Amino acid sequence: MRRASRRDGRDAPNEGKAVVRRASRRRKRFPNFARLAPHELEILACLAEECGEVCQAIGKVIRHGLTSRHPKKTNDNRTELGIEVGQVDAICQMAVHLGVLRERDVMRGRASKWSTISPYLHHIRVDDKKQKARRKSRA
Repeated sequence: MRRASRRDGRDAPNEGKAVVRRASRRRKRFPNFARLAPHELEILACLAEECGEVCQAIGKVIRHGLTSRHPKKTNDNRTELGIEVGQVDAICQMAVHLGVLRERDVMRGRASKWSTISPYLHHIRVDDKKQKARRKSRA
């Protein structure tokens, strides 16, 4: 325990008393600043985790290719990526059912991506009216 003292070396007014900090004040774990309900926090944590797994699967595809596979696994990288994307989709649907996301917002985001991504793609032609994508033919 620490003894309270002033800068000038004299004892503080609470002379002889130890300064004790309450452990309960220091133990505040994960304060919920956003005031999320437990189910909202949980589904968002699941969504973040699944998105991370999609990023990891994409990294494997970029490094090793779509048809490559881990020697101890039966699925190739294309299948593993598809599974992870499907799991993200499932978590998004759960979030809609729980009221964390609104379906109209998800649909609006999907539609706007179809119409805005075209200028940034070099090898893909997008038809945003039909929501179809195909390879650009080489000239």
